[in-house]
Amino acid sequence: MPYNVIIVNLKLVREILLVLIVALAVFMGVQSTMKHFQVNGSSMEPSLKNGEHILVNRAVYFHVNRGWASHIIPFLKWRGDTGYLFHPPNRGDVVILRPPEDAHLKEDLIKRVIAIPGDTVEVKQSVVYVNGWALKESYIKEPPRNNMPLQHIPMDSYFMMGDNRNNSNDSRFFGPVTSDNIVGKPWAIVWPPKKWGLAPNHSVKVALTLMMAGCLMVGYRRTRLSKRANWMM
Repeated sequence: MPYNVIIVNLKLVREILLVLIVALAVFMGVQSTMKHFQVNGSSMEPSLKNGEHILVNRAVYFHVNRGWASHIIPFLKWRGDTGYLFHPPNRGDVVILRPPEDAHLKEDLIKRVIAIPGDTVEVKQSVVYVNGWALKESYIKEPPRNNMPLQHIPMDSYFMMGDNRNNSNDSRFFGPVTSDNIVGKPWAIVWPPKKWGLAPNHSVKVALTLMMAGCLMVGYRRTRLSKRANWMM
């Protein structure tokens, strides 16, 4: 076999190995930062329905408290004494959470963030008020029937409610949830196929950018491999 053919074969093997290594790294990264979650019940209707499967981004709310770690991790976004690598939970985010222990609930829940640390929240005359302002909620199934007295949200705690306000076990019953109990943020609906797409609170721009970057990378690798194969023939 000619020397130049051997060299090309070795380069092809190297290209294939590089693609496999990148694919494995991406797979391991997804496994460590993504979690599968199945919606159980109707508490998030009409946004999410019973039986739907979603992928959850577990890294988006990565945080540390003030201490030695906060001095070695740059660009943290602080909310009180908690520093977030990307961003803290915001009003309107749909999140996966572990309910407080005194709620006596074993499974993780999916709810929407209504109020953040330092806010006040109350429900009166079928309207939710945050910091005295009535929320305009186009995503709920129907307005809440029951009133709730004014509550002050403690630091590092978040007030959660389901979009199906009259059929949801949420912070109105078990209280605010700490940041340590927030598991992650839904990224995409993956089942059933007809509902495939981005989760209700995910940025379309960010998702499309990631998809385009992935497609460009795959296309570039395929073009290089194809050119080398044609040159050998």
